[in-house]
Amino acid sequence: GEVTTLVQESFLGFLGASGLAMDKKGNLYVTNGNKVIKYDRNLKSSVFIDGKKGIGKNQSFFSIDFDPKYENLYVSDFTNKTVVRYPIAPDGTPGKPELIAKIELESRLAPLNIIFGDKGNIYVSIDISSSLLKIKPDGSQEMVKIYGANHIIAFGGRGFDEESIYYTTNNGRIYKYYIGERQSQ
Repeated sequence: GEVTTLVQESFLGFLGASGLAMDKKGNLYVTNGNKVIKYDRNLKSSVFIDGKKGIGKNQSFFSIDFDPKYENLYVSDFTNKTVVRYPIAPDGTPGKPELIAKIELESRLAPLNIIFGDKGNIYVSIDISSSLLKIKPDGSQEMVKIYGANHIIAFGGRGFDEESIYYTTNNGRIYKYYIGERQSQ
């Protein structure tokens, strides 16, 4: 297909523009260092979340995703090793951030991608650790051991097993891990 440049900016932080999400109104959200930038349908930008006013210092937002009902925006902070939830008000503005998870593993491990399952579970890839953090609806957490040092995760679909998480690794392979939970639509 044809490639179109939508946005061209100098994205901050060592991670650059690593996280993308869209809301149900068609607005695009992009991580940019310690900020989340919102682009409306006309690609006019505004700072949606300023991490300096949030939890922690020296933030580097990696991934963002809305929950399936678009009531909260979840952000993984690579530097502070946290997952933070921002409630979204009915007018579309973000509320006060809430700490959802702190990765208490060895110092080089940090949260990357966030995806949601149909049963209300949140899955977070933990950089190069061969594990996923599973956050249950009641807030309890467990580490799920998988094979290979994962990086980017996604649920299957359209010909791929929808009950599995697929993940890239730093060894050039893509694996799948059956979890028995369909992707949220």
